Amino acid sequence: MEDDEAAIRRVVATYQRAIENKDLALFRSVKPNLSREEERRIEEGFRAVTSQQVSITVFVHRAAGPGRPRWRLRRRDTIEARGQRHATESQQTMTLARTNGGWVILEIGR
Repeated sequence: MEDDEAAIRRVVATYQRAIENKDLALFRSVKPNLSREEERRIEEGFRAVTSQQVSITVFVHRAAGPGRPRWRLRRRDTIEARGQRHATESQQTMTLARTNGGWVILEIGR
């Protein structure tokens, strides 16, 4: 499980980097099942901010079913938009799955 945990942590780090770099292709590399609506919302979010720094802390991980770990994350975003800077905190739940290419995010929920 340590190897799987390290691989999943890399997926979470890539998710974080995709947001900070406003990189939809990178985002799609860890969550390949994006719907057109999700993609549109992500692109709108990227355009709405000048910069975004994300800090993610994993505080719970457990199985959501065979081969489907669910990770509970605490997320802190520092966002700069329209010349103002503010921080938000939230919690997210990520459900992941192993594919032939490695681990991917199936679902991101609150």
